[in-house]
Amino acid sequence: MEVTAISKLPKHTFQRFGRTYHLSIRTVEDLELIPDLEEALWIATTAPIETINCDLKFMNYMDFDRDGRIRVSEVKAAVRWLLDHHQHKEKIEAGNFSIVMDDIREDSPEGKRIRTSAAKILRRIARKSPSGEEKKVIELSEVQKIIAVEEKGGLDEAGIVLASAAPNEKICEFIKTILLTVGGKDHHNGETGVADEQLEQFMSQSKEFCDWYMLSDLPDGKTMSAIMPLGYDTGTAYTSFIKFRDKIDQYFALCDLVRLNPELLGSFRPAKEQIDTLNFSDTSAVDSFLAEQPLSWPKVENVLNFESQINPYYAEDIQEFSNLVLRPILGKNPKTLTEHQWRSVKNSLQKHHEWMQSRPEVDVDEIDPSDLKVFLDDPDYVNTLNALIQESHKKSFDLDNLRLVEKFILFQANILQFVNSFVSFPELYNPKKRALFEVGTLIIDGRHFTLAVKVPNRDQHAKFSSVSNMFVMYVEVFSDDSEKLYELAVPITSGTRGNVHVNKWGIFRDIHGVEHHARVVQIVENPISIGEAIAAPFKRLGQALTSKLEDMTNKAEQQLDKEGGEVLTKIKEVPDEKAKPSTEAPRKEADNSGGLLAGGGIAFAALGSSVAFIARTLSEIGWKMMLGGLLGAILAVMLPAVIVAYIKLVKRDLSSILEGSGWGLNSRMRLTRGQTFTFTHRPPYPVGSKGIVHRSWWFWILFLVLILVGIAYFWGYLPI
Repeated sequence: MEVTAISKLPKHTFQRFGRTYHLSIRTVEDLELIPDLEEALWIATTAPIETINCDLKFMNYMDFDRDGRIRVSEVKAAVRWLLDHHQHKEKIEAGNFSIVMDDIREDSPEGKRIRTSAAKILRRIARKSPSGEEKKVIELSEVQKIIAVEEKGGLDEAGIVLASAAPNEKICEFIKTILLTVGGKDHHNGETGVADEQLEQFMSQSKEFCDWYMLSDLPDGKTMSAIMPLGYDTGTAYTSFIKFRDKIDQYFALCDLVRLNPELLGSFRPAKEQIDTLNFSDTSAVDSFLAEQPLSWPKVENVLNFESQINPYYAEDIQEFSNLVLRPILGKNPKTLTEHQWRSVKNSLQKHHEWMQSRPEVDVDEIDPSDLKVFLDDPDYVNTLNALIQESHKKSFDLDNLRLVEKFILFQANILQFVNSFVSFPELYNPKKRALFEVGTLIIDGRHFTLAVKVPNRDQHAKFSSVSNMFVMYVEVFSDDSEKLYELAVPITSGTRGNVHVNKWGIFRDIHGVEHHARVVQIVENPISIGEAIAAPFKRLGQALTSKLEDMTNKAEQQLDKEGGEVLTKIKEVPDEKAKPSTEAPRKEADNSGGLLAGGGIAFAALGSSVAFIARTLSEIGWKMMLGGLLGAILAVMLPAVIVAYIKLVKRDLSSILEGSGWGLNSRMRLTRGQTFTFTHRPPYPVGSKGIVHRSWWFWILFLVLILVGIAYFWGYLPI
């Protein structure tokens, strides 16, 4: 048994990013290691295509089971397929969208198909070249142009013919009629075409319907038949007949009951309660009520009189019925109709009724039978469409080969970049590059937020964000015409929250440089930085003080309004001196002034006493104790907040951002310090700008130094 030396075995090289080891995939030699790499060592195991910012055709070729997701097995199959069919593996690199014939191996059936198709492409390109010179390089754009031309022919899917493939208007209308009646088969481009099944179904139904319809044709030289007793007017008369048949039958049946027992006549009329509950202002309700009533009230004479006591709801149509049905059959336009005459009318139309009842239930019955007969009598329709269906099988085979060439080039140009955003995530940690799940940059609140991931389901994603320890904005992105394009999850990784809030507008610049409108629609709050954690307690204290001051101000204003109102009331109650002289008024006014002065003096004395008490207390405590107490209070508030924030900041997990979008990840991806400033930053001002005061950390440094000095002095380590 031959034993392979350990030194000759392929070696996997891993790099550490964000506390996780990622397979290094830089060359085709690294790519060859992927199919044998244990799935648990992959960073991602599955991902929805809609969240991957890559060539959609490349993704669809990789998605073998067409479920809209990429899985480990599909990536392995794609890598194996490319390596098995590529002759010069060193040409497998990002952005290489050109091949030569010699790049394709032909030691497999599929390889031969790719190479044969590539040769046809080269000949086609040479024929269209102005100079006619031979070309050796095939570009992806040239392959896709040829595919687009072939697809426009409408025969690019085996067994399906689109209307655009029709050689003339006549066949085009034939195809459209089939699609309109029996339907068609879905084409991969989203349209619907005709296949063998639909053609056969259409022709079969057309024959069945036309055979039935021809039974109503009048014999040569005849103006009527058993099925058409009124000639070609029978159809119109029958429609009116069916409309009144049941109502007239009902009328004569009620007449029989009345003749049997005349006392029953009153029971046929609507009950008083039914009339009382009828809403006469509702026209539709009144019409419904009338439609349910008999055509006329039954009579012992058993005769229907068209000139009196006809239900108003049917009065107008009954005249049309008399003209179309009764007059042609009875030979006159009767003013009355007996039961015997009515049986004669029904007997005359019985054969036509039986014929109508035998009408086949087909999809083509909405098409004029004469048009269907044209399709049946002219074999060119069926023969041409059958030929197109057969041609589609050949065209489809050629197109499948063209698509294999397209797949070959797309895999060559995209596979390395893709695996570096699936098997490994090095580009996520490289500030100069973008991983394939990064969509663009959000510009809002004077900052750039460069990590943005598409969110298929915001509610689901928010559940992951809440445990990611990251501050996440959810942003809706709109086109210029205000149409919503997609939603994004955008984390804030450094600095502070700033002025970010729900409904704040900004702009989103995608990776292609196209700008869109953006609006914040939801926020999941978590610590952003240590600086923000230090400032948070003091911000809350300031907000509490502001709230308390506002509360005190409101109470003071209310008290002032109350006392002012009382004073005004007392002034109004003072009697007019001219109207009623009194010696008591001056004394009362003096009493009021004295009260105000006394109250002011008491308040001033109380204020002075309070100030004196505070001063005496502070002098007794001493400034060292006072400083220590102040520092202790600050530390008691600040340290727990900082510790909690630090723990959360250390545990910030980028993997949750992707998992919320439907990715399956094996590893946690801790946010590194470098990423915090890469994903969230303020752009610098232009070089040489004047009047700009650059921010610094001197305030916070001075603040911390003062706290440390105070602590050292308080505990005796710093004698002053």
